[in-house]
Amino acid sequence: MLITKKKGWYALQLCEYIIDAIFFAKDTFSKKILYQIIKYATDAYDDKKSFKKLYDLLEEFIKGDIELEILRTEMTEQFNDNDPVLYLINKL
Repeated sequence: MLITKKKGWYALQLCEYIIDAIFFAKDTFSKKILYQIIKYATDAYDDKKSFKKLYDLLEEFIKGDIELEILRTEMTEQFNDNDPVLYLINKL
């Protein structure tokens, strides 16, 4: 089985285990921490212009103008399905 799997799959699995461990230790996060995590994740993509709507929603989220669910919906549309930040946000 190990021979047929690609390294990327293992990296994603490792990310999920790390996120699960973080949630085991701490199950709530401040809006500021969530903002920093999401911003960091968007910086990994080359086309930052495509995240304009998400950046605007992040600002509204920090101010308390929108709920996490609205932000989560936009992130689901913007990020790759296997992006670890989606795994994290969906655990909240």
